[in-house]
Amino acid sequence: MSFLGLDFGASFLKGAVLDSASGSIRHVVRIPFPAFLKGLPPGHREVDSKAVTAAFTKVLDLLLEAEPKPEMLVLCSQMHGFIFTDEAGRPLSNYHSWQDQRAEEIDPKTGHTFFEESTGRLTESDQAALGREIRPGLPSSQLFWLAQKKLLPPGARACALADFILAQACGQSPVTEATLASSHGLWNGRTGDWHQNVLSKLELPGSLLPKIVPSGSLVGTLDWRGRKIPYYTPVGDQQCALVGVGLRENELSLNIATGSQVSLRSKTFEPGSHQVRPYFDGEFLRTITHIPAGRSLNALIRLFTELHPESDSDRTWGSLIEKMEQIPETDARADLSFFSGAFGSQGALTHLREENLTVGHLFLAALENMARNYGEAAQRISPEKAWKSLVLSGGLAQKIVRLQRLVQREFPCPQRLPAFPEDTLRGLLILGSFWSGRHGNLAGLQTDILTRSE
Repeated sequence: MSFLGLDFGASFLKGAVLDSASGSIRHVVRIPFPAFLKGLPPGHREVDSKAVTAAFTKVLDLLLEAEPKPEMLVLCSQMHGFIFTDEAGRPLSNYHSWQDQRAEEIDPKTGHTFFEESTGRLTESDQAALGREIRPGLPSSQLFWLAQKKLLPPGARACALADFILAQACGQSPVTEATLASSHGLWNGRTGDWHQNVLSKLELPGSLLPKIVPSGSLVGTLDWRGRKIPYYTPVGDQQCALVGVGLRENELSLNIATGSQVSLRSKTFEPGSHQVRPYFDGEFLRTITHIPAGRSLNALIRLFTELHPESDSDRTWGSLIEKMEQIPETDARADLSFFSGAFGSQGALTHLREENLTVGHLFLAALENMARNYGEAAQRISPEKAWKSLVLSGGLAQKIVRLQRLVQREFPCPQRLPAFPEDTLRGLLILGSFWSGRHGNLAGLQTDILTRSE
């Protein structure tokens, strides 16, 4: 069975032809995700909805050239962003990215940020039920800002990106499932539905959010240039990637890319000093996300190359890694929290002297900070250290061997790297094969496909 998979990532929109019989991923297509609109107020991060639709159209058409008769379509999506639609799935706004920080603006009526005001309305029980999904960039925070400004479109639905794409393409009311619903910061992990009490406290209408349906629901048929392609509920890209790397029981996941996350599977919804997100087969993830990684490293690289901004990016990365590998150890210290995230919102470079004020020392200090952050995050997720092994995934983990060694020093346990690239596309291959009824057990199918892929 061949079907199509698309991943709406933060940096790229990519897709492929997925073959459940062979476990193969063919004809991978990758285009940059549309850029943020210019001229917006500071901290506002939006993308033109028409540009997103055009990118989807381009990728889907390219895939249909390679596989004219796919059996179905499966998608995963970057999380924590949203777009307003009407009841028929038509866009009523730009796409509001998870990188938006408007909620950190000061409300002149209170003297506090809108984020502080919104969280101040929630009890400890509320925050626990939300799985600790509380940050300035989440839809909950942005929607509160819009509600206070009287800018919510009447009758609108606030949809995750891939949910919008399919609703618009099919002209139907948008729906969602748990892994994407939870990324709004308004999902009740105790009930599996929207947290109506929190919506009320934030002065958000109960009709603002789409209906939640079970993961793997066959929710529509895409009529695309004469082809009728059934499609399933899109899922969150984090959970999809973890399926793709074959996350096992009692295995700690470190995914290191633009951002990074530390995750551990759990049988039950257990709030703690970490986030809790839905996974698949009735499980949950204990996780800490938005740990500084590639985005913060890119900020450092922009500093290093500011006088020569035309520098080739790949060559710059290669030079930095080469310089860093010449440094056996450093006493320089870095805090990569240049953006609001799990470890604060103000970074720093310290313990600098003339001898260590070099790009090699600073880059090594940055990697050491990343490894320390992962160790601290893992301790918060599981103080009892319930993991027995570690899976290290994501572009940066594959690219920087020194980072692998630093992580191994932080986690003295068996460690593996996935034997294949494209975590999210492989996750879509496994999930699509499971949802279509080709296998009765997700864990067994995951093992089968990953074994054949190797």
